[in-house]
Amino acid sequence: MGSRVLSNGSRLIGATPPRPDQSKTTNPDNIRVASYIRNSEEEANPERQRATISGWLGRHGFVLGKEYHDQGGRRHQLHDEKKRPDWHNLIRDIKSGSWDLLVVDDCTRLGFITQRELVEIVGICEDNGVQLWEAFTDRQLCDDDITSIILNAVKADRNKAQLENLARTSLGGRLAQAKKGCYTGGFISYGTALSCQDANRVERWRVETHPGYKLELIHADGRVEWIHSVPRDRRPGEEIYQVLSKYLDRRAVVQRIFAEYTTQAISANAIAMQLNREGIKSHTKSGLWYGSLIARTLRQPLYTGRWAFGKWTAHRYATVVNGVATNIKGNGKTKRKDHQDWVWTGKLFDGIVSQETLEAAQARLSPHTKRAPSNPDLWLSGLVFCSMCSGRMSGWHAKNRNPRLSYRCDT
Repeated sequence: MGSRVLSNGSRLIGATPPRPDQSKTTNPDNIRVASYIRNSEEEANPERQRATISGWLGRHGFVLGKEYHDQGGRRHQLHDEKKRPDWHNLIRDIKSGSWDLLVVDDCTRLGFITQRELVEIVGICEDNGVQLWEAFTDRQLCDDDITSIILNAVKADRNKAQLENLARTSLGGRLAQAKKGCYTGGFISYGTALSCQDANRVERWRVETHPGYKLELIHADGRVEWIHSVPRDRRPGEEIYQVLSKYLDRRAVVQRIFAEYTTQAISANAIAMQLNREGIKSHTKSGLWYGSLIARTLRQPLYTGRWAFGKWTAHRYATVVNGVATNIKGNGKTKRKDHQDWVWTGKLFDGIVSQETLEAAQARLSPHTKRAPSNPDLWLSGLVFCSMCSGRMSGWHAKNRNPRLSYRCDT
């Protein structure tokens, strides 16, 4: 085996000649070097990491064979190949013996959360004869000395603590905004709009949604623009509030949905089908109504003039408990919270649906005890999901001249 002494005194051991199909870009000592870069959507430019790695390579006389780069992959998505495809490509190449050395800007760029995940990454490198280096500190992460192991463990703990603190702080900021009735992001409900207002509640612009989820930006002076996303040009003292749509026909559709669902023996799917037959468009990309969209409308408390924050949770590090952002470990799976755990605002505007009507709709939407399928062969009803819309599928038994069994979703 060959060896090479780096400028900081560490010795690179176990280098093997490149394979015939390996990239021709190799350094003089046949040590095959790869780098990994991961940057978030917010940090769109990877040049800072690339410059640090390039400087480290230059100081030690290495030439980079290949750069692996993931854009937007989060730390908790270490094992999600769809979110971090190049990381998984790198691991496969390491296991196939393609590389002798892997360098990263900082070990946190590897995207681990726990000490166990860091140890797993280090183990994969060591098992396949690959040395893992941190360019920022010029430190080898695969070293067997106890100091390196302790430093890596401390860094993993600090990394996790930073994530927990960031999650709680971020959630606390959104919660404070929500309590004022401000928009905190997400899908704009049918029949509502967004209004940018100053401290005196004077509107400067508003955003209305249209079929195809097209956004209409209406300025205070009457100018109209069609945009792709909610503007971010807030001035000092301005906030973006959720308000009712200026289009009265949409308010009437919302009232009709609540009235029919709470006073008639009619399902959400039936209401959707009737609206589609009448040519009444929703504001979704397809312009169509679905049972799931009707149910979503019936669950929206904003129509009462008040808004509730924290109706759903998909937390890993923090969630709202008793109206306060609190660090609690979660599994990241989406779950609907009980009504008593929601954080309600005061009255924002005169509602178009009463609180009693909203509660009646919520009660009817609440899950009931599941009954056995009408046909014993439809035992997968409610257990399978649609590959197109991800909605839960129900058994369907067509009782006609050609009886057949199938599974269908709301769409």
